[in-house]
Amino acid sequence: MKFNVLLLVAIGSLTSAIPFKEYGNPHPGYKELYVDHRTKQPKVVELYVDHKTKQPKVSYNKNVNPYLVCKKFDIGCKVEQSKLCYDEVFNCFTANYILKYMDCIKLIDFCSDIWLNNNNNYKPTPTPNSKPTSTPTPNTNTNPILIPTPIPINSEPVINSFEPTKENVKIIGRAKYMDNSLWVGHTDSGIEFKMNGKSVSIVVSTDSVYGSSGKYTPARLLVFGDGNVVVDAVTTENPTVLNVEFEEAGEHIVRLLKTSECQDGSVYIDEIKTDSQVISPTPSKDRKIEFIGDSITCGVGALEKDCEYYSTSADGINLYAYKVAQKLNADYSIFSFGGFGVYSGFRGEPVRKVDITVPVYYEKLGRLNWNFDHPENTTTAISSIDWDPTEFEPDLIIVNLGTNDAFYINSLSEDLREGEQINFIHPNAEILCTIGMMGQFLYQEIENAVTAYVNETHDAKVNAFLLSEDNIEKNGPGFYGHPSILSHIDAANEIIIRFLIQMLTSVKLF
Repeated sequence: MKFNVLLLVAIGSLTSAIPFKEYGNPHPGYKELYVDHRTKQPKVVELYVDHKTKQPKVSYNKNVNPYLVCKKFDIGCKVEQSKLCYDEVFNCFTANYILKYMDCIKLIDFCSDIWLNNNNNYKPTPTPNSKPTSTPTPNTNTNPILIPTPIPINSEPVINSFEPTKENVKIIGRAKYMDNSLWVGHTDSGIEFKMNGKSVSIVVSTDSVYGSSGKYTPARLLVFGDGNVVVDAVTTENPTVLNVEFEEAGEHIVRLLKTSECQDGSVYIDEIKTDSQVISPTPSKDRKIEFIGDSITCGVGALEKDCEYYSTSADGINLYAYKVAQKLNADYSIFSFGGFGVYSGFRGEPVRKVDITVPVYYEKLGRLNWNFDHPENTTTAISSIDWDPTEFEPDLIIVNLGTNDAFYINSLSEDLREGEQINFIHPNAEILCTIGMMGQFLYQEIENAVTAYVNETHDAKVNAFLLSEDNIEKNGPGFYGHPSILSHIDAANEIIIRFLIQMLTSVKLF
């Protein structure tokens, strides 16, 4: 039904001079549409004063439109009756008194007939498809009077539009609202909000033909309705509209996640359209965890079946980090890039790759491959946007890096090896440095570095933790030489058990 704010604005000038009527204390002349509960037919109720007894009485007339009192060309009279009629329409929809939805619609038909009929003995006929017209006044005033538009009885519900701002949605992961859209790139980043309605559509646009609208690199998007995946889509169209229809209208929680890797492409959440009158962010959780890593922490290979696109070779909802956050009931942020390291990244040869290391980008919003491969195709690179660390203050940071460093460092002699560190921007957070799912080559170096740091700074919040190596015989191989879904579950359980042990021994983890 298209009875919305636009209609109320259109008739606002008509009703502004008419005070709201108090339903509990009606006055003579008060009119209302009433449904006879026996016949289920509408009747007009009017309160009037008996001139003999001087007492108020109620009259019922099921056939007469009480507002059809004007002569054919008495424009002033029709305007006044429109004021009265649409004031009742407003009260009907806002107060939801004894009138039901369809009764309010029938009342709108009464308002329409003020301009279509010319005497009080005419039985109203609905005209849902009529359009607004202008009727000239008989005086010299050339300004036309706009006749209110009848509202179609079978029209669609009111659809409201919302921006993906912090006031309307909970922002998950690193994202930035700019130019009227929320820029989202990282694995398992997105939005979550509460609504009270039945339907919602989320409009998402892509970043580039070399990124999320590319032939091989579309972004994968999942929409959850009340905790269940209801939409699984890739951005092969621009814009991509994600539609959710619940079985029943009511309170629902909607979550949109981008589950593909940041490097391959980002998306812009442009608009949320819903029949809900308002949407609001879901509450923040007591715990907050930041995960920093490489392709393992992107979920590369953790798939149920081989993927169609290069960019969807990673699946964020099968990722150990996502499962840890779920089990510990924590908000999370994932900052991970395939091939990245701390000292050196890896791109197929044992040559140091400083440009693909986490320290270079940790204080930025993210990194997109196409920003570097096709710099002519962008106005703003995501790696040029500073990240505000106050947007997400983690209690615990889990760093799963070193696997890619090992390809280069293992080729060096001991005396040529150097140290590198991430300058964390959350000084109060606990830090857990881990490695092992795809090899434990550098764990001893990591443990030694952590020990040296703690001895030097007396900062007991930094710890090292060795994860079990991927057990292919037990869990089966993942795709693309990476851990399988079952191996991610094992890793998540190891981290959760460590957390629980430290909780039980009263050692503060976060």
